[in-house]
Amino acid sequence: ERIVRGEPVILDATFSRKAYREDLLEFAAEKGIKPVFVECHAPEKVLRNRLRARDGISSVSDARIDQFESLKARYERFRYAGNALHIRVDTSADIESSLRHVLVRAFRMDAGPVIDIRAGQGQPEPVFA
Repeated sequence: ERIVRGEPVILDATFSRKAYREDLLEFAAEKGIKPVFVECHAPEKVLRNRLRARDGISSVSDARIDQFESLKARYERFRYAGNALHIRVDTSADIESSLRHVLVRAFRMDAGPVIDIRAGQGQPEPVFA
C-alpha cells in the first residue's frame, strides 16, 4: 500500500535467492522505484555465535543455529542488482559503523533522502528534502 502511494518502505527479508531479487526488481521497475539492497555479511564464526545466543530466547528472527548450514547452502550471492543500488556491509563491526557505511553509500545514490548523522548522539535522523 505504501509503495503504491509513493512512500519509502523497508522490506526486511533475506532475499537469499536470485529469483526473489529479480521479482522485486521487476516490481520496482513497474512502479518506477529504484530499490536499495543492503547485503549484510559477517565471518562465519560471528554468525554462528549470534545464532547460538538466540537459543532459548524470543527474537524477531526465526533463524537458529541448527538451520545455519541449510541457510548458507541455499544462499545465492549477488552478481547483479539491475537498476538497484547494492550495498554490501560487514556487520561484524559495531552497529553504528555498519549503519554509517550503509547511509553514506545510500546518500551517494541520489538526492532523495538526506541523512544527518548527528555527532555523539548515535542515532541517524532522516531528513526528507
